[in-house]
Amino acid sequence: MLSFAKTYKILPIVEALEVSLQVELSLDNFYPIVQHAWDFEMTELKSKCAHFYKENYNKRIFTEEFVNMNPKVQVDLNREAANINE
Repeated sequence: MLSFAKTYKILPIVEALEVSLQVELSLDNFYPIVQHAWDFEMTELKSKCAHFYKENYNKRIFTEEFVNMNPKVQVDLNREAANINE
């Protein structure tokens, strides 16, 4: 659905899905949501993922999902998380 909405520039659906993904972000679904954020260039969702990643770094870094994630996404996620000043 997200791909369809992005392709046809149905912005209200894209925005609603992005908000929904942010609300649903958890340790169990983190990597699929990260992949969606990067695949669809969802800036706000990327930021939310980076914050979540930084807060849960010790629980997520040494997992099979992280090791198998796209290397460019790994680097970008780490870079975004490192640039968060809280």
